[in-house]
Amino acid sequence: MKINRTFSIDYLVAKELKSKPNQSAFVNRAIHDRLAGSSGNQGASDMPFGKLLGILHAHDDCDPFLKRVLNQILSRRASEKHSVRDE
Repeated sequence: MKINRTFSIDYLVAKELKSKPNQSAFVNRAIHDRLAGSSGNQGASDMPFGKLLGILHAHDDCDPFLKRVLNQILSRRASEKHSVRDE
């Protein structure tokens, strides 16, 4: 659901915004990103895969079997990251 709001912005910001093809979507995304950053939250789609796995592994509600699987994946990724390959 969308609602209309009126806010005051700097003239130069408004002038630059005018060149954007979808101003509402641009402003909505910018505000969303800023609010997510201010609370320390990050969208899962913006998060690196390894970090997402680590957060899931550290979660209190994570199933013990899943924790073991995630631990194996994280260990494998760490060893691959630090290994030297002969190619």
